[in-house]
Amino acid sequence: YYFILFYFVFASKKINQQKLFKLIVLTGILLFVLNNIQYLLWNKVHIFQSDYIRAQIRAGSLRFLEGGFFTLFTPIITFGEYLKTNKKIYLFAFIYMVITVIIQGKTRAVIFGLTVTVFLMLYLSRRITFKKVAYIAPSLIIVSILVVPLLKSTFLGKLYKQTESEVGGITGNVGIRIIGYKYYFGEVSKSPLFGRGIWNFTSTKGNPENMEDEKLFLSDIGIMWFLFHFGMLGAIWLLFLLIRVYKTAFQNFNKLKEGVHYGLIGYFVFSLSTMVTIDCFTSHAAIIYLTLTLALLNQPYQIKQNGIC
Repeated sequence: YYFILFYFVFASKKINQQKLFKLIVLTGILLFVLNNIQYLLWNKVHIFQSDYIRAQIRAGSLRFLEGGFFTLFTPIITFGEYLKTNKKIYLFAFIYMVITVIIQGKTRAVIFGLTVTVFLMLYLSRRITFKKVAYIAPSLIIVSILVVPLLKSTFLGKLYKQTESEVGGITGNVGIRIIGYKYYFGEVSKSPLFGRGIWNFTSTKGNPENMEDEKLFLSDIGIMWFLFHFGMLGAIWLLFLLIRVYKTAFQNFNKLKEGVHYGLIGYFVFSLSTMVTIDCFTSHAAIIYLTLTLALLNQPYQIKQNGIC
């Protein structure tokens, strides 16, 4: 959690966003290519140290994607670069990354979050409007009717059936998350204002966070991770943080200020749309991206104040 202090490191520097985002895109493509090689040559090559530990079977096929939150942050930044520059190379890179995330990651919350994020970014960039959506909706419905039956035999169809079964029967990942929410909410209610604090994850004795024996993982239930550690005071801090982000980035409800990168707003859209199951704000895997995003959002304001531009 001390990584939050990196905000001051990033904010104190004049960061060339264009170069930074190009570096992120190039690094992301390299990471995805390595993931593809590992995925296609499973049991034949061993690129990532933890690949055999993290690998799972979902919807009847291998589920493996190494790289943590960077594999989600990079596609969002890449799509933002496409909206900013209109260069097709960024669009193709984004499509490639998303296909890899879907096929290899098979995470339903991520698929939902990326879908919401793309539509909101398109709307903010004026690429689509509600009127345009109304015009193309009938065509999309027709295409869906034709395409969906073809997907039933693929892993996407199996993933949909698995989701339908879990939601209908409150079983599987859905069921275990509901149990997790009940347990951790009960723990938070013991100290609602401050939360239960930050526990040593290597300690199991008397640790209310560590419920691995019961197959409950706090990292799987998103916003509860945040509430468990910080309570209502933390929730208030997060609310004020989001209000601050809105005031910094938006001229009005649906218009960004000049110079604000769509990808930075996309990060917050994705984080909010997936917070039921993923904590993209303060989890150990994502907190560094929060600090970087906040610093980049505030940078145009700080530069102008210092008379640099």
